[in-house]
Amino acid sequence: MNRSLRLSSRSKRLQSGFTLVELMIATMVFSVILLVITYGVVRFTNSYYKGLNSSTTNSAGTRASSQKSGLCRISRSRSMRGQFDSNR
Repeated sequence: MNRSLRLSSRSKRLQSGFTLVELMIATMVFSVILLVITYGVVRFTNSYYKGLNSSTTNSAGTRASSQKSGLCRISRSRSMRGQFDSNR
């Protein structure tokens, strides 16, 4: 009886570890977690670059508008000077 008890405890020590099914399930769960993280990173990156492009476009439009209004002021002041000079 004592000998059979020793054999069963020895066989349990030799069989400790993970089965193939357990390892496959753990791998699948880990893969799903990585997919979710990757999806989040890709979405964040796309929204970041979309905002960056929008900001760049907005600042370029603002610069173009201010340059245009500056040119209009210059041409208007030149035409007004011509009117005053012709009155003299």
